[in-house]
Amino acid sequence: PAGAISSEAEITTMTHSDPPQDHPASFSQTLRKTTLTALMLALYMAIDAIPSPIPKDGGLLKFSGFILILSRFLVGAPRGAVVGGLGDLLTYAMHPKGPFFPGFTLTSALTGFLPAYFLGKRPTTFPNLLVAIGAGQIITKLLLVPCFLQYVYGLPALVWAGRAAVEQAFH
Repeated sequence: PAGAISSEAEITTMTHSDPPQDHPASFSQTLRKTTLTALMLALYMAIDAIPSPIPKDGGLLKFSGFILILSRFLVGAPRGAVVGGLGDLLTYAMHPKGPFFPGFTLTSALTGFLPAYFLGKRPTTFPNLLVAIGAGQIITKLLLVPCFLQYVYGLPALVWAGRAAVEQAFH
């Protein structure tokens, strides 16, 4: 019949042949970045789901924000934003904590994106990283989150911004 394997040599050739060499190097890079993105997403969700042993006023101290910032430096700004946004949505779907508000999803996505935006093409030195991450945290944690808390829950934004400033100083 047409397409049938005719010899043992053909079977050996089919099963032990090298992968096609016609894939460009960018395919390998894309696969690597996609795999790292999925791993960072899983790590974000795992860390966010585990209760922290360190209590903080009004909740528990979480370290998932670190994963968002790290994902940017491993896989780039757009994929860092995907880790933040998709991670927030999936974490909420698995462990809802209050009403869903898309502003918090936006904040998570920006936490993964903004450090890269502020770093730009500058060399990855400690002072540059400190400024880039600090600027991103000021926008997300000191400005956006307190405004969203006031909008959703009616909590005073200035009080929450002050608390976030103290918290970010120790991160």
